[in-house]
Amino acid sequence: MPSLHDFGALGHASHAHGTRANYLTGCRCVPCRSANACYEAQRAAARVQGRADPLVDAAAARRQLCALKAAGIGHRRAAHLAGVATQTVKAIRRGTASRIRASVEQAILGVQRPSLARGVKVNGYRTRYLLACLQAEGYSLRALARRLGLRGSHLPAHAGRVTVQTHLQTEALYRDLTAEEPEP
Repeated sequence: MPSLHDFGALGHASHAHGTRANYLTGCRCVPCRSANACYEAQRAAARVQGRADPLVDAAAARRQLCALKAAGIGHRRAAHLAGVATQTVKAIRRGTASRIRASVEQAILGVQRPSLARGVKVNGYRTRYLLACLQAEGYSLRALARRLGLRGSHLPAHAGRVTVQTHLQTEALYRDLTAEEPEP
């Protein structure tokens, strides 16, 4: 049985003594208890000053993450854009985190329309729809591919996912050939 003075045998080996993290793993040495007491005092002071970060329902953040996923934004990119840990975003989207900090919710809800690099793959449904509309106007796939600067075999007419650049080029081509904005 380890001695009570043998700090190396208490708590979790990956956390240093005198930290709240080590206190949470079960260490009750004086430095770890002191660190926990200091943390609790800071939280109490923040509540009194109105700076508390309360827990809120995660449903709004989950809806936002699902909308971002539908727009082609994965959990890693959403976490990066929001400035939130990837594991937190995954837990919210899976539904295992039912309550989150208000600051995390605000960060996730703040991600509205992220800019995408031109090489990022997105859902190709809208691109295929615009190409089908142009085909209905009488343009052949080969002529459309030539105007897009693509080889015939690389035309995204049947692709599940396309690059942002191909999608933007297809929208521009649609505007040029029909002299109207594509329907949203």
